[in-house]
Amino acid sequence: MTSCRRPEHAILPYGQSPEELVPGIPSFYSTSMPTSKGFNPLIVESHEGRPTKIEGNPSYLPFGGGTDIYAQASVLEIYDPDRSRGSFKKDSKKTQGSTLMRWKKKPTDTLLLEVSKWAKEKKMAVLSDSSFSVVVNKIKDDYLTQGIKWFEYDPIDFLKPEKSLASALKADNSLRSIPNFNKCKRVLSLDCDFLGNREPFNQANSRSFMKKRHIRPNKPEDAKSMNRLYSVESDLTITGGVADHRLRLESSKMSVFANLILAQILRKLKSTDETLLSHLEKEQDILTAQNEWILTCVDDLCENPSSSLVLAGNHLPQDVQVAVYAINRALGAIGKTIRYKPVDPTLSSSVGSLVDSINAGEVDSLLIVGGNPIYHTKEFIDWEKLFDKLDNSARVGYSIDESSEQCDLHIGQSHYLESWDLGLTWDNETLVPVQPLIAPLFDTKSDVDCLLRILGDSEDAHNLTKSLFEKISDKVSFDDFLRLGVAPYKPTGSMFSSAEKMASGSKEFLSPELRSFLLASSPVAPRLSDQNLEILLVPDFHCWDGRFANNGWRI
Repeated sequence: MTSCRRPEHAILPYGQSPEELVPGIPSFYSTSMPTSKGFNPLIVESHEGRPTKIEGNPSYLPFGGGTDIYAQASVLEIYDPDRSRGSFKKDSKKTQGSTLMRWKKKPTDTLLLEVSKWAKEKKMAVLSDSSFSVVVNKIKDDYLTQGIKWFEYDPIDFLKPEKSLASALKADNSLRSIPNFNKCKRVLSLDCDFLGNREPFNQANSRSFMKKRHIRPNKPEDAKSMNRLYSVESDLTITGGVADHRLRLESSKMSVFANLILAQILRKLKSTDETLLSHLEKEQDILTAQNEWILTCVDDLCENPSSSLVLAGNHLPQDVQVAVYAINRALGAIGKTIRYKPVDPTLSSSVGSLVDSINAGEVDSLLIVGGNPIYHTKEFIDWEKLFDKLDNSARVGYSIDESSEQCDLHIGQSHYLESWDLGLTWDNETLVPVQPLIAPLFDTKSDVDCLLRILGDSEDAHNLTKSLFEKISDKVSFDDFLRLGVAPYKPTGSMFSSAEKMASGSKEFLSPELRSFLLASSPVAPRLSDQNLEILLVPDFHCWDGRFANNGWRI
């Protein structure tokens, strides 16, 4: 085969083998992959200094050594021929009376120095995707302190439910739902693919949920202790395929459906609040065909109230998230089969606020870090018109894509297997490292190093990662942390106050804040027909939101 030809010139074997390297014998290192679902703990296999295979880190018990398809395939991206092989600046060249724009390669440090001048002299803003990185969030605080605006955008926003729930309940902090399937006997899923990749923490969910569905050989009595899953969904998912009882229902009717479930549960629990009950049931006529299914499901949930659990898909609107919280509270499930964990709210603003700031003249220089926001938002944001109002623009990215093409500078971003970082898992209880298995193959920098250089900070990503870890964890050495790949995390200095009260539930069926919100919301399900269709857009199994489109293993 052509790929196996011997070189024409003489080559020499190792004169002196590097320490701890034996040709043909792999080494294994702990690291993690940053994602919008938190950092994914990993063990990476390396041959002669090159990462070749990725598996889950068994030291992270919720995942039990498992990982997902995207982490498995991410090792291929480090060898992607289309990745950025350095940094570039737009250059104009006149040819035959026309002007041609092209990318001219520049040293990365030179372009970072240029952007750092914008931070000092201009009205600069940063647009990035959300991050579970302790290091990036610390840097973000430093940027905000220096008057640099920070905005975030995620095409698939897993943080939206916790923010909307906190907003409805007037809590100080976001409320993140963490289910505990080990204690569940009955589960109702409302358009929530908690066993599939559309929901965060799905690896832990799958592991704990399926434990309760195992029947040993010649032990038919185990069937009596099996959990039971009711799934209501708009399209067929992994969770729906596992369900004992599945109901197909349009997403646009989920709000009315959740209210009816809540109303029937409150009636079962002898609630006398007829005002609220009548309000929750006022749209019940649209679900007449599903009434028997609803009653059967509610009866089963109320027979095992504190061992029951109701979940809502992260894409569903605020009124569904609040209704599901109310159901879990009424059942007494909070603190038993589900926790609503208070987490610090993000200090960044939305991409819509960035548009307003540019139009108002409050921003004249823009730095885009990661993601591909221009591609994802071009249908509702006129970026060309916005960039005409900017003096400078730069992109820190893994490849030259739609967002880079709009900017003046493209700064090559290193792969996470070439970078240092420190992050949190989705449950906000475990610290995991990102450590490089290999030096950057090209003249690129990690997002952390880029942000530090632009801020004028002489500290590098490794030293900052180490110092932050040592401040957070005083019981584990940094070297041991890198070897094991996990360390317990407990937030310090956070003031949760009312959020803790909401998260712990109450002896009341519904709190005054919760009741007020339910009465104020009036979801109406549209009447669907051949002239009024519902279109469901879901993340692609292969390339997610498009970021893995160039990965040959995800086609």
